[in-house]
Amino acid sequence: MKKILLIGLGVIIVALAGFYIWQQGMSIETAQEEVDNEEEGAIEEMKDPSEATYSLEDIATHGIEEDCWVAINGKVYDLSHFASVHPGGDSVIEGCGKDATVLFETRPTGSGTPHSENARKTLDEYFIGTLSQ
Repeated sequence: MKKILLIGLGVIIVALAGFYIWQQGMSIETAQEEVDNEEEGAIEEMKDPSEATYSLEDIATHGIEEDCWVAINGKVYDLSHFASVHPGGDSVIEGCGKDATVLFETRPTGSGTPHSENARKTLDEYFIGTLSQ
């Protein structure tokens, strides 16, 4: 009788453990689905840079180092992650929230010459759209 009782108790424990593990797996799957859905929503909200247009008023709302958008030669760039590592130091901050074409092309606080091809290629990495007319 004790043997049957112990076997029955063992079966119940195994069944409960299996149910618990199954529930945890379902929770993980549900959480992953929620994360996937949020990521899809965020991606849909992001504008395609080739189609996005921004006005100078839009750009003006991004005028600090931590949130730095600039317009250069009719294109808009988000330099928020670049401003703090800009080789020219804080000079990039002068252009945040503005049309910075003249600053970029003449570097009045630096050498007074246009930026290099390497700088232009780096700038392309931060392209987010075009300046609306």
